[in-house]
Amino acid sequence: EGDFSPCHYDPQDNIFGQVRGHKRVLLFHPKHFGSLYPWPVNHPQDRQSRVDFEYPDLKSFPEFQNLRGQGLEAILGPGDL
Repeated sequence: EGDFSPCHYDPQDNIFGQVRGHKRVLLFHPKHFGSLYPWPVNHPQDRQSRVDFEYPDLKSFPEFQNLRGQGLEAILGPGDL
């Protein structure tokens, strides 16, 4: 209960299955990659966004504001793929 996955990208194709509970997922087109400000390659958190989506620091990450309305939102429940 209460699990959280930071915004990230997966370099390989995969499938996600929700077993129990619900999960909110935001999907962005790859063209928005830079606006998500990922950590540098080889950083322990590479492939993850440096932006706090709830309280974004727009001075440090100004392009993030361009993503408003660009993500595709899905709410997954038990048994959803």
